[in-house]
Amino acid sequence: MRQRSRHSLLPLAALGAAVLALLWVAVAPIAAWAADYRCTEVDLVAQVQTDGSVSVVDQRIFEFDGAERETLKWLYEGFPEDAALVVERVRMAPANAEGAVDGEWVDLSEATFQLPWRSGGGPESDAWAYDRFQHRLYAFVGHLPSRVVFEVAYRVEGAVVAYDDAADFQWLYVPRDYAVALDNVTAEVVLPLAADDTVRAEDNVYAWGHGPADGSVSIALDGSITFTDPEVEPTQFAEARVLFPVDWLTNLSDEARLANQGNPQYSWTPRYEAEWVDRDTYRTIIRLRLIIGLLGLAAVVLVGALLVYRRWGRERPPAFTDDYGDEVPDARLAPAVMGRLWRWNHESPDDVVATVLDMVRRGALTVRRDDDGRPAALVLLPDLGARTTARAEAVLDGATLRLLRTLAAGAEELSVGAAAAFARTHPSEFLQAEQAWQLSLTALVEPYCFFDRGSRRAQRVVLLAAALVALLAIVSFFALGWLPALLALAAAGATAVLGNYTMRRSVEGNNIVARAKALRNWLRDGDVRAEIDRPELVIYAYLFGVSEYGEEVGSTVSGQPVAAGILVPATMAATLAYLAPRLSRTLGDALRAAHHRAEVS
Repeated sequence: MRQRSRHSLLPLAALGAAVLALLWVAVAPIAAWAADYRCTEVDLVAQVQTDGSVSVVDQRIFEFDGAERETLKWLYEGFPEDAALVVERVRMAPANAEGAVDGEWVDLSEATFQLPWRSGGGPESDAWAYDRFQHRLYAFVGHLPSRVVFEVAYRVEGAVVAYDDAADFQWLYVPRDYAVALDNVTAEVVLPLAADDTVRAEDNVYAWGHGPADGSVSIALDGSITFTDPEVEPTQFAEARVLFPVDWLTNLSDEARLANQGNPQYSWTPRYEAEWVDRDTYRTIIRLRLIIGLLGLAAVVLVGALLVYRRWGRERPPAFTDDYGDEVPDARLAPAVMGRLWRWNHESPDDVVATVLDMVRRGALTVRRDDDGRPAALVLLPDLGARTTARAEAVLDGATLRLLRTLAAGAEELSVGAAAAFARTHPSEFLQAEQAWQLSLTALVEPYCFFDRGSRRAQRVVLLAAALVALLAIVSFFALGWLPALLALAAAGATAVLGNYTMRRSVEGNNIVARAKALRNWLRDGDVRAEIDRPELVIYAYLFGVSEYGEEVGSTVSGQPVAAGILVPATMAATLAYLAPRLSRTLGDALRAAHHRAEVS
């Protein structure tokens, strides 16, 4: 009874482990998967020049975990197509706990960018390089202190687009796909305020921020606009858009001034941005509803799986309760049928081997021995004197002979160690024959009704529901984000674990398995020397994975050695013990070779 109680707790333990593991993945910071450092503060200042260019000073504080060498990346995207970015300097300095510079600035030298550096590597010394095709700045540095401030100064020519009445500056100050999340982001845009003009928010100066929902925008009277974001995840972005009078660009070239004539901005850009905000709000509401719907569906499916498991997942107490027994579980059942019952109807090549061993035991297959007396091949011509005990047994014997003849490629004998040769040259034919054998065994198992029909139907429904939630979770990863997707995937995994343990055996099947467990325990733990010469027990020891019993039989009842290290099986039990591991190995090699060849072809 104690053993059964522990078994009933196994699916719940597996369920708990699966949920905890997936929830740990879900709540772990995604940045930890990407890099060994953090970016704790970002300060950006973009000074708009009167010629339409922008000078930017980008300061970032990084905290490192003791890496000897690190490659940092900056992404500079979102400027007009004809804009040109020029990096003027890259330098770094130690920083204290408050983020202030605590030491001397060190200027990094410029290196010519090499394409292989995109996937790793870099110059031997500390340097920076700019990949102008992907708009990425790389800093290759080593021997870093725990906290460092990096400063990048660059200039963007043609960053501001001039229209009839307004100048439009759009700045993607945090593009997507950074290696880590950026914390405490502050981006300031300083406008070239005309001496005879003033800043009138929502009149001549407009500012909009796109990105995280907790970001903010403020417009100051001195012509500076500040955008703040407490955190920007690698999958998010942060963008600024500022509209101001085009007359403030006093040194704008004639070409830039005339490029977009006939396109007034003050009249429609605020309306467009308001509509964009409304659409974004609507999308946010829809996204929240979808997240709630996904997690609600996952929770309902998981609760349903728990109820199904409570109804069907627990095995009925068997009538046989002994811990040990030395009799076969049910003499009516072919060993392969017992294997399916033992394995919850899962297919296995072990059943083929067990059937071959049983046919040898019954005389339905003859073994040819070599000159030393050891089994060398299976004779595939049925012995006319052999008789099977049941019609079902005869059907399985016939299917086994067809499979063996397929492996023998028409020969009258099949060498014990040569089955894989045919599988390598005819993989499809062998796999079809093996599948036909498994179908024959399935047809033999089904009439016994060893598995509760209601629990089988419930298991299919639970596993289908788990697959549906998992599919929705994968799709939602791209549409809703990683956290709800992983939470839903955790629920799907837990549901699948419960579904796996939902099917239960029938009353008769559970009693037979109880006897099988007792025999397994006896084969594994009991004193088998008293009844060592029982060939049928060798077959069940193989089915139950008690290899020690076969080894004990082989070492105890084998004949005298004909040469050093060679023992000749002298009894039927010893012959089966000799054949079992060799047949298992050759059939396993054949299946692996056939699957490999089938995949390659």
